[in-house]
Amino acid sequence: MSISVAIITKNEEKNIIQCLRSVQWASEIVVVDSGSSDSTISLAQSMGAKVFYRDFDTYGDQKQYATNQCTQEWVLSIDADERIPDKLALEIEQIIRKNPKENGFYLTRVNFLYGKRLKYGGVGSEKILRLFRKSCAIYQSRDLHEYVAVQGKVGYLKNYFEHHSIPDLNVHWQKIMTYTDIEASRKPKFSFWRLVFLPWIKFIKLYILKLGFLDGYEGYMWAKMSSLSRSIRTFKAYQNEVKH
Repeated sequence: MSISVAIITKNEEKNIIQCLRSVQWASEIVVVDSGSSDSTISLAQSMGAKVFYRDFDTYGDQKQYATNQCTQEWVLSIDADERIPDKLALEIEQIIRKNPKENGFYLTRVNFLYGKRLKYGGVGSEKILRLFRKSCAIYQSRDLHEYVAVQGKVGYLKNYFEHHSIPDLNVHWQKIMTYTDIEASRKPKFSFWRLVFLPWIKFIKLYILKLGFLDGYEGYMWAKMSSLSRSIRTFKAYQNEVKH
């Protein structure tokens, strides 16, 4: 089908094979790497991907560059820790063959924590615009949580794709430390209230109000680590203030 898959990578050897296996049906797979020191590049090339290099600045700019390298009319943008199940692949193929009036489509993403799918806790499913006509879309750059803006009408696909971002506790902690560095650099407000009480509110919201307890131990850990991340971000912001 006339679709390119665009993926950005850095040191994704643990994820890239499973990711690329799930999109072998595409006309083209474009991988933009920002300096992997592991076997990500060779593995991607062995799976038939076109590999490009670009220094990383922001997620939005990196994904825009990957989109620019694509040659097909339609682009599916995914991350290396994501998978496209067969049902979604078939739905994408069917919708593109109809030459839809929409210029983009929101996909439903389901999240896995330590190998278990989370159904509650505020992350049971997310609607994200990931499929779009290349000529009608442009990425908006932010430090985190970039998004693609599409001109014209957009629609929604029914089937979901999988997000395997956090396979174990070590990776979870590393992500928290990385993301809180970025968030703290935005100079959020610091107060004792934000440091001590807001994390508890976050936990109660995710674990109780959002029914995270129904996801068992993994649901508890998601709520706990999310609230801890709030404290860490606030304290890092405080440290940044003291340094300056």
